Amino acid sequence: MQCNCMWPCVLYSIERLFDELSESACSALDPLQVSKSGVLTVNAECRRDPKSLFMLVYVHRLVLSQLLLAIEKWILYARKLRTEYRHICKDIVKYLKHD
Repeated sequence: MQCNCMWPCVLYSIERLFDELSESACSALDPLQVSKSGVLTVNAECRRDPKSLFMLVYVHRLVLSQLLLAIEKWILYARKLRTEYRHICKDIVKYLKHD
């Protein structure tokens, strides 16, 4: 059973984490980074070093693939939560108007 009251908190936490990663110069995902516009990219140092780029793209491709899938799932989940939260809010407004 899911708790509707947790959805806004989870959605807010996901959005906050993504915003913090894009606004800061945090190296938690190094050599991957989230740009200020929200684009996942590779840092300049890694792009200039063919061996590092090879390691990242070829050797770590499974990890990168899983990371991208996880990001995609979180985005889809956040959208679903946002939609469901809007429906709940509309239902609450309708209920309050009828009282």
